[in-house]
Amino acid sequence: WYKYGLKNQKSNTSSTAKVAWAKAVEYILSLKDFELTATESVYLKDVYNTITDKKTQTNLPKYLLKNTVDKGFIRLANTDTLFTKFYKVDNIHMANSLKNDSLKKEYVLKHTPAYEKITVLLNKEADHFEKEYEFLIDGIDKGHYLAFTSPTKEFSSKQKFYNFHNIIVTDVVLFYKAEAKTIDFYFLDRKTGKAFINHKIKINGKKYKTNEFGIVSIKKSKKITKEEQIKQTEFLVQFQDEDFVFEEICDFDEEELIYNYQNKSNRYVEEDEEVIMNFFTDRKLYRPEQTIYFKGVFVAVDHIKQIKKILPNTRLQVFGTDDNGVEFYKKEFVTNAYGSFADSISIPKKGKYF
Repeated sequence: WYKYGLKNQKSNTSSTAKVAWAKAVEYILSLKDFELTATESVYLKDVYNTITDKKTQTNLPKYLLKNTVDKGFIRLANTDTLFTKFYKVDNIHMANSLKNDSLKKEYVLKHTPAYEKITVLLNKEADHFEKEYEFLIDGIDKGHYLAFTSPTKEFSSKQKFYNFHNIIVTDVVLFYKAEAKTIDFYFLDRKTGKAFINHKIKINGKKYKTNEFGIVSIKKSKKITKEEQIKQTEFLVQFQDEDFVFEEICDFDEEELIYNYQNKSNRYVEEDEEVIMNFFTDRKLYRPEQTIYFKGVFVAVDHIKQIKKILPNTRLQVFGTDDNGVEFYKKEFVTNAYGSFADSISIPKKGKYF
């Protein structure tokens, strides 16, 4: 019955698998009064635990807004309860030092969570088949967190089913890009899409200020035009977000940093001037019914003079379609004095979108 249920589970015949596993559990329990060999006992125990163990598997967004309720997703079986704990982490270096589950377990066992949440979902404990649900994540203060989710309240180092997530609660969204002669870092408000103007930034310990577009541009050294002279491809970016220092390590591959400093590369079009739109969203991955906050910036690149200029008062349209080509969003914009535009889109409940 167990193997039959497992086969049907993989083929998505869920009702058949449920019946089969229920029968497997019933049969195993009926054997408790019989004399069994050690091998038989171990096998039956493993099968029983595989079917009846409380299981949870969670998916949380990496970035959250301060004191704003967001959504997570969970697959669970044999339980209707999820325990979520947020452990404050001092900085990005501490977060990155927790490289594997063993180190994260040790951290959780030694520290007290800053926030705890118990979520009760509508799931029958006796149902051994996994289901997927949404659950709400309460708004929390800004900072770096190690989130721990589990089907049990008290964590044991021996338990099988749990998840760790690195979470950053901030209003800042950072994008970065290697240009021909500069490395550009864009700082935007995650919710409104507006640029952080004249804001103090530290990159690898050196102080900078964002320009009128919310950008810090670091000039490339001519020394890094040769691959053997590349010693560093990581940049530690620090941004004072109210009383919290937002930190992120921006990692470039060597090709991005070393390609021709004089911009003779065939990466660019052959025209003297090229119009480029940089389009940003507040995160990379979305779920149905979440909101996409986006911003675009239009610039013209003069490849002869090696300069950029913004394009204000430029008319454009933004539209979104599902995978059948049916539009669910369409809006016309005119770029502002800084060459930018911004808006938000609510994702429909079902479908794939572009």
